[in-house]
Amino acid sequence: MRDHKLVVADDDRMLRLLLAALLKEYEVLQAIDGRSAVQLVEEELPDLLILDRSMPDMDGLAVLRAIRASAAAAKTRVVILSAFDAPQDAQQGIAAGADAYLSKSELTTKLPELVKRLLAATDE
Repeated sequence: MRDHKLVVADDDRMLRLLLAALLKEYEVLQAIDGRSAVQLVEEELPDLLILDRSMPDMDGLAVLRAIRASAAAAKTRVVILSAFDAPQDAQQGIAAGADAYLSKSELTTKLPELVKRLLAATDE
């Protein structure tokens, strides 16, 4: 069985790019906003969560904090995608509990390898 992934994006274009990159190798579960992402993580316990930092309803950092507060989802790896690429933005995401912070401009070049690396770490 393929590893579970969860992709959360409020931007349809971004979601399509993520799905194209991941669907060939992984099972992908989708949530369209922060609240449904938290619920889906609690129900499915995915291996990896990819969050858009800027989402309506509940932003990616708030989702991350909610997930990190859940004992059941503690082992879920989290990548935050963001249009914000200043060093302090990445530091803020890592401080909130993200395993990685990736600029949307790096999505197609770095995401596939990052996903493989984080999943390999979950198998250890």
